[in-house]
Amino acid sequence: MKSTCIKVLKVRVKDRHAPLLRSMATEVNQVWNYCNELSDRMIRERGRWMSGFDFSTYTVGASKQFEHIGSSTIQETAEHYASKRFSAKRRKLRWRKSFGDKRSLGWVPFKARAAHWKHGQVFFAGSHFKVWDSFGLANYKFRAGCFTEDARGRWYFCICVSVDRTCPKGQFSRNLVNRCGEIYVGDVSSSKLTKTTMAKSALDASWASFKTMLDYKSQQAGIVYREINEAYTTRACSECGSLCGPQGIRALSVRDWQCVECGVQHDRDVNAARNILRLGAGHCAP
Repeated sequence: MKSTCIKVLKVRVKDRHAPLLRSMATEVNQVWNYCNELSDRMIRERGRWMSGFDFSTYTVGASKQFEHIGSSTIQETAEHYASKRFSAKRRKLRWRKSFGDKRSLGWVPFKARAAHWKHGQVFFAGSHFKVWDSFGLANYKFRAGCFTEDARGRWYFCICVSVDRTCPKGQFSRNLVNRCGEIYVGDVSSSKLTKTTMAKSALDASWASFKTMLDYKSQQAGIVYREINEAYTTRACSECGSLCGPQGIRALSVRDWQCVECGVQHDRDVNAARNILRLGAGHCAP
């Protein structure tokens, strides 16, 4: 019997769905604020700390009052509120604001089976949402998840899925070696990353062991494998070479940018990969 674990996949939602998701988020905020007020009143008047299950009694039929969200999102919002309030050990949490300069970033949670993959799109609450599917979502069974908004107004679909605990990186490295004549990778130190706030991501990716596999399998197959100094590869425009891309730790969240010199639009990771390929190919040129 295969052992499985839960993994969270995050993909970008097409911008055209932002107005609908913002409307959903506004209704979620109303549920959150209702729970906040009810919780505070119960504690003050009856000395009772409500659980997520307790809120369900007061939110039965509430979906009829909303235009966009259903019972799955209402229940998940209430349970999430109860969990947050319990962790904070406070009678009341911050209100979620839907408008103004200090509005809360959009958030639309849902329970398992409320969203699923249909016709190449995410189907949720009666609507289809197109996403940049970089994981092959059709291959996963969706569990609970949420839609979230970032500070730039971009929306993401975050979903929990079950995956085999056994790491597939041995099947993946072999496929790369079989179909490529040359392989170039960045020389980022995974051991150093494990000592930073990016430790979990570095460990999840298993970069060190993956590169080791690529190295010895490339030698066996007689193909080129080389680690390339990736300094400035995310900043340099792969078209004109201008160092105008986002820099610094705070800019790590910027995944798309436009070169101010030539005007080309870049995906941060794709641009870095092109620069690494160019550097590797140049290094090996006669």
